[in-house]
Amino acid sequence: MKYLIFDTETTGLHSQDEVIQFSGLILDNNLKLKRGYNWYCDTQHEINKDAAAVHGITKKMLHDLSGGKVFEDHWFTMLNGIDMTEGITFIGWNVDFDKRLINQTLNNNGLDEFDFGRKVTTLRNSPDVYSFDLMKAVANLMVGRDRLKLEQASKMISMDEATLKKRYSRLASKFTNVAEKDFHNALYDTYVTYEIFSEFAMKFMY
Repeated sequence: MKYLIFDTETTGLHSQDEVIQFSGLILDNNLKLKRGYNWYCDTQHEINKDAAAVHGITKKMLHDLSGGKVFEDHWFTMLNGIDMTEGITFIGWNVDFDKRLINQTLNNNGLDEFDFGRKVTTLRNSPDVYSFDLMKAVANLMVGRDRLKLEQASKMISMDEATLKKRYSRLASKFTNVAEKDFHNALYDTYVTYEIFSEFAMKFMY
């Protein structure tokens, strides 16, 4: 079983909005970090002003960071490079949102939706495809509800904020196209999700 922890930033929240940043971290069956991805995607879709206020990405920044490449230029290259024969679980913080925006982006460009597999509430070790919402799992475990902000959850792990950001900086240095921002930068949010997952994963094993 592999795990792909991922996050996106988007042009907005609505039914025609698209992904403009994707970040992902591949973990092996022992939860060891094996590979990372971070890319920006150009789009013809306008960036909603409310979304821009959150992630800080403008159209000009997007064009420069993406090099003019669009989402599918990267997406299929990434998938082709991942061996899924032993199974894979797609993990995100509020993962249904990111899955929806990825498939909207594909649909908007005349492409078929991607099958993120069966939604599960516990982690399985079988050669199949699953999706797992870490937000709901941790929120239910810690506070007895199904929603929790990533920034709040980051304070629950046994690592202080300074160490978290120092370790993130080491990861971010491996990429050449990272905008300077912490929360609501897809790479930072993916990294924080990874640290939360690493701490709590054993509580969710099937």
